[in-house]
Amino acid sequence: MPYTGIGRPDYQSLLSDSDLGSDEGTLSDVRTLPPAPTTTFKEQITRWSTIIIIICTLVDAIIIGYLLEHSYVDADLAVHDLEYKSAFIGFDKLYKNKSFSKTKYEPIQNNPRILTQVSFREPEKVFPIWPAMHPTYVGYAVGAERRLLVNRDTSTIAQFRVLDWGMENCTLTLSFDEPKVGVSNVHISNTIGKPITLDVWKLKAQKKIDFSRLSWTTKAPRDHYVGSMVAAFGSTYQLPSFACASGSYQTFEVTCSQPNCEVDTTTLEWENSNLYIMQSQTV
Repeated sequence: MPYTGIGRPDYQSLLSDSDLGSDEGTLSDVRTLPPAPTTTFKEQITRWSTIIIIICTLVDAIIIGYLLEHSYVDADLAVHDLEYKSAFIGFDKLYKNKSFSKTKYEPIQNNPRILTQVSFREPEKVFPIWPAMHPTYVGYAVGAERRLLVNRDTSTIAQFRVLDWGMENCTLTLSFDEPKVGVSNVHISNTIGKPITLDVWKLKAQKKIDFSRLSWTTKAPRDHYVGSMVAAFGSTYQLPSFACASGSYQTFEVTCSQPNCEVDTTTLEWENSNLYIMQSQTV
């Protein structure tokens, strides 16, 4: 009996070879797609290193910002108020040893680091420390000048730093040689035609003076009267000696002891000064 397909569900015929051929391009494309990218160990190290660097940078920025916000730098910090440490360590024990052979030394001359002036007529005035600048092949430099200027309105401030250990007996000295061309410019005058007497005062200044701010108003107060010195050509005058610890600062003020006096001298060599300290051996 012939088959009629009645009572059976519809069906579709299989695809022919021609139909299969039309999809070959699509299937080949799927088969040739590149594999999914994989991350190498080196790339992971680079990635995590970058992340860590960024995090550390952000943390550092936050810390710096916090410190700037909650801290400050004192512009007027006096570094010279810090404790002074002597470089002559153990010298006192060495010289206490009786078997140690001691050497005798000649007195040494200690020139003031700076001589500058103050005026009670101009209490706020700050006198220039280095009034003259001299050209050199590398630029301008300060000259080796120390000016001792004393008159009825002006006094001179001198500060010394005591030098070597064991040379701690000091004598303040005022010396005026005859003027020499190119070495000093000395002017000593007095209306009564006699040598000029200068008064010396010890100031309460145990630390280095800031000469860039020194004026009559800001100078240290006087501690006590030291004595008088005579200024005259060809003479050297010394005050009584005093104990001076190594490394300490010794500060003095020189004034006129009589009206209408005037002393104006400028030395032009670092090795010379009209006002200086002689240090003699104490061990």
